[in-house]
Amino acid sequence: MLTTQTAEILRSLDKTELKRFGDFIKSPYFNTTKPLEKIFDIVQKTFPEFEGESLSRERIYKKLYPSETYNEKRIKNLSAEFSNLLKKFLAHEYLAKNKLQMDVNITTELTKKNLNKISEKLIAKSLIDNDDGLLSIADRFHYVYPLNVNHAHNLGNLREHGSPEYLQSDIELIEKLIIFFMTNIYQLSFYDTMNHKIFMMDENPILKVVAGSIDAEKILSYMGKTGHEYTSYLRVHYLFHYYSQNDVTEEKYLEFKKEILSTIRKVKKLDQTQFIFRMIHMIISKLSVDTRKYYEDVIEFAELIDELEIFTLADVKTFDNGPFRDIFIIAIALKKYDWAENFVNKYINFMNKDLRHDTENFCRGVLAFKRGKFEDSLRHFSVVKMIDIVEKLNIRFYYMMNYIELKSYESALSALQSFRQFTHDSDVIPEMFATRVQDSLKYFAEIIKCEEKGERIEEWMIKEVEEKKGIIHKQYLLEKMEKLI
Repeated sequence: MLTTQTAEILRSLDKTELKRFGDFIKSPYFNTTKPLEKIFDIVQKTFPEFEGESLSRERIYKKLYPSETYNEKRIKNLSAEFSNLLKKFLAHEYLAKNKLQMDVNITTELTKKNLNKISEKLIAKSLIDNDDGLLSIADRFHYVYPLNVNHAHNLGNLREHGSPEYLQSDIELIEKLIIFFMTNIYQLSFYDTMNHKIFMMDENPILKVVAGSIDAEKILSYMGKTGHEYTSYLRVHYLFHYYSQNDVTEEKYLEFKKEILSTIRKVKKLDQTQFIFRMIHMIISKLSVDTRKYYEDVIEFAELIDELEIFTLADVKTFDNGPFRDIFIIAIALKKYDWAENFVNKYINFMNKDLRHDTENFCRGVLAFKRGKFEDSLRHFSVVKMIDIVEKLNIRFYYMMNYIELKSYESALSALQSFRQFTHDSDVIPEMFATRVQDSLKYFAEIIKCEEKGERIEEWMIKEVEEKKGIIHKQYLLEKMEKLI
């Protein structure tokens, strides 16, 4: 009776939601097909799995029409109608929970009916009631922009075209549209640049043209002169886009950091999350390729996640895999092992459930290695499904290091050769990693050879590692080399 899709949606409902669906389907306002009420009564008894013989089309048809011959087309139509009502229920649930959208819908209908004064009062009340004083555009544009449109229509219908209020409403409409447009273009451009650099995806040609055509400096200058509250907000989004494509000096970074820290408490959690994650990425990719000078800044921004209470069970969000891994790796590099472990314990359950197992075992494997528990480390790494290219590279390095520490030089050499073959055959290693990996493997090969044969390492090689930029696991290599002089 139930399609796979319908059963999957039903399984996503809890008991309270299922009861409300029953009320929905038994309301004559939403449903005029009486047999669907009986179908619901049968279906709800199979909660929570919604499967079993009682849900077969023949059994349900017999209960609905005990004296009639089975009609396949009729029961299929009822099944489709039941499925459509379930989807409509989800839409009404969303609307019932979304007061902002409800206000938009009400004022839009009032404006259409030329009940402009009533609409104006509700718009003013809604804007006051729902203004928490925080800056945001991504999650509020679809609320404030339609209200502003209704406000402009109301003023027009009330013959207020020449009033200062009408001009102001027009200005606010354009400003909100520009801010929404620019922030979204810059966000999409940022991710497009990252996908191109890290995953070698083709760049989006229209996005590149549009983002490059905006005279952001002129718009920001105008907003600054008018004292617009979104000036800093928009500048932050623009600079993240700009620095994803251009280098950042230390001086400019410190200016940007200051602006982020002065703005971040004025924005909503969605923007707070993006600001923190992007700032961490910028520090790692632009300022920390070969120095740890700003590693502590990564921890500073990571600790803002706690301070600002961005991730809470009451408002569940997903902790992206990339930033999670970056924060953890930097904490490990700073030898903040307890901090790193606490970070994993606190936030692992906020990760996408499909990534949670692999990410947790990767982190546990690194921690075990750093604490000298090399067998435990290998055990954790062995159950990680290496899908992401960064994980594939990282884990291969840790396999080598574990074998070196266990003095299993044959296994270490085998891991090295396998790694080299992988880099030779792979066409998915980003250009930003390829040379760094090859250079690093050269020094790992020297360490394995010298340790296995009891040979000394040449001092010139240590100096070369010290001076060369972009070496992966540089600190580990130097520590091992110092012992082999």
